[in-house]
Amino acid sequence: MRAPALCLTCLAGFAATILPALPSAASEGDEQLSTPRRALELFINSGREGDYQRAARALDLSALPQQQRAAEGARLARRLKLVLDQKLWIDWEGISDEPAGDPADGPDIEVIGAIPLGGTTIPVSLARIDGEAGGQVWKLSGASVSRIPALYEAYGAGWVGDHLPELLIRFRVLEVEAWQWIGLLLALGVAWLLGMGLAWAGLGLADRLARRTAPTWDERLVDVARGPARLFLGVLAFGLLAGLLHLAAPAQRVVDKGCRTLLVVAAAWACLRLVTFLAETLQEALTQGESEGRARGVRTMIVVARRIASVT
Repeated sequence: MRAPALCLTCLAGFAATILPALPSAASEGDEQLSTPRRALELFINSGREGDYQRAARALDLSALPQQQRAAEGARLARRLKLVLDQKLWIDWEGISDEPAGDPADGPDIEVIGAIPLGGTTIPVSLARIDGEAGGQVWKLSGASVSRIPALYEAYGAGWVGDHLPELLIRFRVLEVEAWQWIGLLLALGVAWLLGMGLAWAGLGLADRLARRTAPTWDERLVDVARGPARLFLGVLAFGLLAGLLHLAAPAQRVVDKGCRTLLVVAAAWACLRLVTFLAETLQEALTQGESEGRARGVRTMIVVARRIASVT
């Protein structure tokens, strides 16, 4: 009997020496919130992983009733992450990694930036507050949290964004959530249909008007414009539809750059086809009733002009 009792006593003493050295979950969480930069990294990285429950730990939810903080905190975290992705470029080098924060911003305050809203700007800041396990921690300030609904109303995904399946929210690639990828594919298909339809309607009307005139060159001009018009209108439609998806700023810049490039391609294509059309029309006009030698000279100049246009 003495041996088991002695073993239990030794185990108890051993546990007493080890357990204080093991940090609790609360202290680990407080360590992640010990400086402004760490708190912001916790929020941003958790949001990128789609873990908005964890991201909500970096929000000051003290204004909410205790029983609402879990569900409402995750919802507010996702809304704020969506707005920050679009409207605020974070200068990480300017965010203090000291427990006291940046003295230039004031005591217990770290300013991240500001987001335009209506005719004013909404500051986004971190504040040092009392932690749940004692001590002080940094969190996105209560003032910033209180403005999340207004910011989301202006820049968020609205009703659709609030009622999407969790899988489409949590899974993301290149800072684009799954539902946004689906939206981009749908926008591509709809834009193609719109480009075809609008070009068909507009050029169809122009073609009917052209057929009422005696010359035939205007009918051919409509055919020349058909392909570039489809591309131009389709790209415009895609750019407008993609803007409804509230993409993160880097992804939106890629979409914008791609659209601008394709618009330039459409314009260049239209110019090239127009030069070809004018060359052919001019050749027909000049060769009618002209001598063979003069007509051959005109054709040579036109061929050279077309080649120069195709190269440039």
